Amino acid sequence: MECEVCIFCADSGFCESASSIQAAPFGHRQPAPFKKVEKITNDKKRLKHYNTKQIVLAFTVVNHYIISIRSKGGYILQKTSQQATIAEVEKNLRYISGIIKQKGREILTHYPITAPQFVALQWLNEEGDLTIGELSNKINLAFSTTTDLVDRMEKNELVERIKDTSDRRVVRIHLLEKGKSIIQEVIIKRQEYLGEVLESVSNEEVGTLERILDLLHQQMKKVSGK
Repeated sequence: MECEVCIFCADSGFCESASSIQAAPFGHRQPAPFKKVEKITNDKKRLKHYNTKQIVLAFTVVNHYIISIRSKGGYILQKTSQQATIAEVEKNLRYISGIIKQKGREILTHYPITAPQFVALQWLNEEGDLTIGELSNKINLAFSTTTDLVDRMEKNELVERIKDTSDRRVVRIHLLEKGKSIIQEVIIKRQEYLGEVLESVSNEEVGTLERILDLLHQQMKKVSGK
């Protein structure tokens, strides 16, 4: 069955053809230039040749086309805006990470530990006794590199190797008081630095920052766990 609106469409350039009246609004192949539509609808004599149903269907075609363009355009703009925002977030996090690392190294110059040792001691302080394999996974270093790291920390009396109480074959790394004292002092110094940075920021904004960072951390853990 030929679409009732196709006569109107042929004049206006809405579409080449459609298989049914229902298909006309959504099955058109070639949307009309809007100037042609305006020209026909403004021509009252010509408009008399088409019944109301044909005109309504024709304008449904046009409206669908406009909505489609706006929808796609809006999605593209929204996606582009989101990508730009994510790019800014990534850049800011990169800069912040660099500044914190630099400040962390400055703080460590006053203590007998290196940056990798600080990371290892931090995990031992938070997680408790760990095997070398577990510790190497936490600090993202090779097993052999982690072994050398533990050897140096043990020599400096920061940690010690102990037997697992439930399985004597398993050796764990235990944080000693000297290591615990150093790691706590370093963390306090880092917190003091951050406190200075946020001194002029309101408590409400600091709270918002903490919630956003926590949300980001949780989302990162979800993605990493996939």
